[in-house]
Amino acid sequence: MDNENTGRFGSLLDAAQQKALQVLHLLLPGTPIVYYGDEIAMKNGVVTGADVKDPLAQISVSLLLIILNIVLRLSLCTIIKTSKRY
Repeated sequence: MDNENTGRFGSLLDAAQQKALQVLHLLLPGTPIVYYGDEIAMKNGVVTGADVKDPLAQISVSLLLIILNIVLRLSLCTIIKTSKRY
C-alpha cells in the first residue's frame, strides 16, 4: 500500500481502516509487498539534520583498519586451509 514515494496510510486513516486495507491487500491475487512500518500503522515523521546519524562516521579510522586487517587475515586463513586439501 505504501512505498517510499507516498505518504503513509497510518497518517491518513485510523488503525481499523488500515488493518482492513492490509487484509484486502494480502488476499488479492499477486505478490503483496508490505512497506516497513505498515504492520504497526506507522505515521509520517519528520527527520531533521540533527536526527540523521552516520554510524561509520562515529568509528575511528584506526578501528576500521583493525577490523579490515582481521577480516583479511581470516579470509586468507580460510583460503590457505582449503587449498591444502588438494
